[in-house]
Amino acid sequence: MAYLLSRLSWDTNVKHYIRNGLYDNLPNTIKVKIPKTNKYRWEREAENKYTGCEVASFIQEELELIKRVGASRNSKKVMEAYFKLSDTYHEITGCVKGVRKQVALQKEKIVNAIEIAKEFIPVETAVQVFSISRATYHNYKTLVINKCDASYFLWCVKRFPHQLLKKEIFQIKNYMENAAYLHWSKSSVYLLALRNKEISFCLTTFYKYSKLLGYDKSRHLQPKIKYSSLTSYKPNEIWCADVTILKTADDKKTLHSFLDGSLFQDDFGL
Repeated sequence: MAYLLSRLSWDTNVKHYIRNGLYDNLPNTIKVKIPKTNKYRWEREAENKYTGCEVASFIQEELELIKRVGASRNSKKVMEAYFKLSDTYHEITGCVKGVRKQVALQKEKIVNAIEIAKEFIPVETAVQVFSISRATYHNYKTLVINKCDASYFLWCVKRFPHQLLKKEIFQIKNYMENAAYLHWSKSSVYLLALRNKEISFCLTTFYKYSKLLGYDKSRHLQPKIKYSSLTSYKPNEIWCADVTILKTADDKKTLHSFLDGSLFQDDFGL
């Protein structure tokens, strides 16, 4: 080790690492600069030598974890790989349509998981796993804790006083799942239910709750047929015919046939 002409002032954290047996966790660029005499002295220093040493007790558990993880290079690689996979997963699913909706549908599971883990993982860190903000989490928590059986979605009626009643939502489900109306548009289904006096709310509300219930896809199941004009390029290529029955003044029925624009009349005595 090369000796330095000027004396180095070492950070207290370096001393704390060595005092707690975490010398091997320090970067090699730092370890090569630490004289053996300093290392020997720091390893044997009393814990109360420095003012504010009480803070060390709060991070003792974290240091023990770091020590255990640092003792195994394989553990480090596993954790780095895990976080890499987690970051990649969120980067991919962040662009997928419907992921946020599925997360929102699992409010209770998310709240329970974070509440169990918050003793070891801060809430700010835990919510990042689900790609939600802390405000969104607290909103989920309020909905989960303040469940209301009078609401179809278990929303608190005090916080959401203008929500539809259960019987109104069941009417939406009955109409949207009726096999006779599967090919109808949502607006047509809404107008039918309104005419039958089964519902009494506006079309926007019908759209909103249809989406919440999972009816967010188009109701037109078959594509529209595209028609084009009939074009003939040579004689007798296409023949057109039409037949109709006409009643004369003397109360006789006459069958008239039209073929390619020419009129042919036959009296069949109908």
